[in-house]
Amino acid sequence: MNSLRVSFFMTGDFPEGAANASRMKEYLKGLQKLGHTCELNVLWQSGFSGAEVNQDISGLWDKVPFRFFNNRRRRPVEYIGRFINTLRAWSNAFLYVVKNRREIDVAYLYCPDVYYFFPVFIALWLCRIPRVTERTELKSGLYTQPGKKKNLFYYLNRLDERFCHLWSGQGVVISEKLLQHYVKRFGESRMALIPVIADLERYKPGIATATKGTIGYIGSFGIKDGVPGMLKAFASASLKMTGLRLKLMGYCENPAAISRLIDQFKLHDLVEMCGLLTYDEVPAQMASCDLLLVNRINSVYANFGFPTKLAEYLALVIPTIATKVGDVELYLEHKKNAYLINPENDTELANAILSRYAEYEKWNEMGKNGRQVVVEHFNREVCSKKLEKVFYKALKK
Repeated sequence: MNSLRVSFFMTGDFPEGAANASRMKEYLKGLQKLGHTCELNVLWQSGFSGAEVNQDISGLWDKVPFRFFNNRRRRPVEYIGRFINTLRAWSNAFLYVVKNRREIDVAYLYCPDVYYFFPVFIALWLCRIPRVTERTELKSGLYTQPGKKKNLFYYLNRLDERFCHLWSGQGVVISEKLLQHYVKRFGESRMALIPVIADLERYKPGIATATKGTIGYIGSFGIKDGVPGMLKAFASASLKMTGLRLKLMGYCENPAAISRLIDQFKLHDLVEMCGLLTYDEVPAQMASCDLLLVNRINSVYANFGFPTKLAEYLALVIPTIATKVGDVELYLEHKKNAYLINPENDTELANAILSRYAEYEKWNEMGKNGRQVVVEHFNREVCSKKLEKVFYKALKK
């Protein structure tokens, strides 16, 4: 098949940043290896950029070419600054597509909220460039709670989700549940499932420097992530076993609330708040733990997504406790390659933590089995070949 010229579009931080930055890098490196020419275009940074995590507005990072359309290292804090920043990014993105329309075979838009991406959509449509959009979460699920009426934001996000796929030739999702959700609306031929990707070279067993009794979590601190339950379970386990420590790594949106919980459970000397880590710091900090946690709650939002951190945990061969939400049980088997618990069950999580240290070598074997799951399902080569097929399919339409 012919070599493709692919332009990726996203918002967020790069090369620093969260799961989106890692996923983009793995996609582009995988497609480059398959002989395609790729570039990453970023409209603007995330709210994390207050920590100055973006050092360059363009360049080549790990053989991945990238640029920021807002021509800034960080997103402004003040509203007028953000407004000007948005206009600059929109105009630069629109002009870039128009000027380079003959150099782009297909465009890929990562989690494109219409109210952010509409100039890109319009430019691509005017230039008749095939479009592929990806959704890694059901954003309307953020506004869906049992027993409560759906609010305006729920309906706006449903419209946004529908609009994005109507304007795209092909759609990519990250989980089986999300796939079935969109297949009902847009048909099986237009949708593809590509799971999370973990960098097996970055997360490898050889970097492990674990201290026994060090439990870790990395990621966001949103409602879906179940951090309060994690603290409660850790507090319970620490009363029954001395020497335990908990490392919370990542950007915390509400540090005051987490501090109150640490005060409530009297965990000041046992919990370390690491804050937002750099790209280079992440693997080593994770590898300093001998147990890693994913404690997502049983919510619509969590059930339709899949945590990238889980694949990265497994790649490090560090034993992992994960809640049974979303597609977790499609890939993992309890006590074989991960320890699976029911969501929102603090007692079960506490007992699982204690079990890790009561059966240490048995859990270590579980950790080794976890990496094999990543090799089979969540590696760059497998996922990039799937995306390549999606691109060729989009070109035929």
